[in-house]
Amino acid sequence: MLVGHPGLFEVVPSHSFEKAFIAGVIANHYNDNIVLIRPADSLFMQDVETFKECLIDSIEKRTLPDEITLKILPYAKDRPLYDTINEIEHAFSEERINTIVVLSDKETFVSEVLDKLFRLSKDYRMNIYGFPEWARFKNIQLNYFHQLEVFICSSYYLDYKRTDIKDFLRKYREKLHTEPVPFSFAWTGYDVIYYFLSGMATYGDNFMHCYPYFRTNLLTTDLEFQPTGMENGALNTKLYLLQFTKDMKVVIVPPPAIPDKRPADPE
Repeated sequence: MLVGHPGLFEVVPSHSFEKAFIAGVIANHYNDNIVLIRPADSLFMQDVETFKECLIDSIEKRTLPDEITLKILPYAKDRPLYDTINEIEHAFSEERINTIVVLSDKETFVSEVLDKLFRLSKDYRMNIYGFPEWARFKNIQLNYFHQLEVFICSSYYLDYKRTDIKDFLRKYREKLHTEPVPFSFAWTGYDVIYYFLSGMATYGDNFMHCYPYFRTNLLTTDLEFQPTGMENGALNTKLYLLQFTKDMKVVIVPPPAIPDKRPADPE
């Protein structure tokens, strides 16, 4: 979408950027037992291979790829209950932490996988990672997210304790006599308009040359645009790593730093 459109700004990071972000986070757990759970449908194989390649590239910055344990588990939701639990359990390690990425944004698939993981969580140590769409699921048992302390990446984070959020809500209620729901355009629209008006007020005609360095305080996101090529548009590269906690909160977790280069090969 950005190719050939130098004046276009993509506010929501692309799916490929989200996968690269999660791969970078997972790569820091190269000593764990890494398990990628994917739909059994072959239609998803390309996405899985792309994520795997991205993960290997990230791991190479930290250690040698042949020193990791990486398992890819096709999961078929129409398999018998005992089969699917056993299938997942056979990929787990009792000695190491099991770092799990569920490679899907489909609510029914994610719900079934989390149900199986919840059943196994008493016997195995695990960290579970997912994607921004998970936060918008409507019918999944939210308790799973919190009891399993799930991690997701997202460009959106709404903290009702912040003073500026409270001020925005008060003014919104006074003018419109209603409440803006999470993920509504009331939040995103305000942030996007405020960003560009502030940027142009700061840099004027030079904004298009200066936006990679421009930062301003927003409500639910941080916009950090980077050009994707000389004749292409700009992509927002800011993602949060969020964790659902057992006390029913969602908190920002600082993502681990990425090394500048991989360790030297042994002589």
